[in-house]
Amino acid sequence: MALSRWLRKLMARYDPNRPPHSRYLTGPRLAAMRRIAKWSQQELACRTGVHVQTVKYWERQPGKIAGHAPDLFRKQFAAKRITTETAARLEPGYVDPKTCKARTRAGTPCKMKAVHGKKRCRLHGGLSTGPKTAEGRERIRQAQFARWRASRSPTSRSLPLRTSESL
Repeated sequence: MALSRWLRKLMARYDPNRPPHSRYLTGPRLAAMRRIAKWSQQELACRTGVHVQTVKYWERQPGKIAGHAPDLFRKQFAAKRITTETAARLEPGYVDPKTCKARTRAGTPCKMKAVHGKKRCRLHGGLSTGPKTAEGRERIRQAQFARWRASRSPTSRSLPLRTSESL
């Protein structure tokens, strides 16, 4: 059983259909970063000290770029404060890490911002779902009644709150 779980994790790690993480440098991200910097392929090649055909080759690669080339490219883009995360945000289907990511009815990830300190948005469980105990429900009922009464007449704030015995 443990071996099969280990094997599944290994296969999931090297799944070619899985989208690469945003920190990886891929060909489309390299092209996007170059466009953000407003450089031509020739200019990027001159800045990194590689041939222009090398830049064209790496931009055509769909997967993760390996070797020393990513380091050369990252050094040049770091001077302009351009990261792979910046380029990843421009990709179609990009989901910001601070978004909810719950599955919608259409099957796509939710794009709303997560509630601060939570992992979900207000619609998918980031906010409270209400009181669970009888005491909690009574406390909420009294607070809502006090707000209602305060909105009706500003002088009635001094009146005592209703309790369940007075009903």
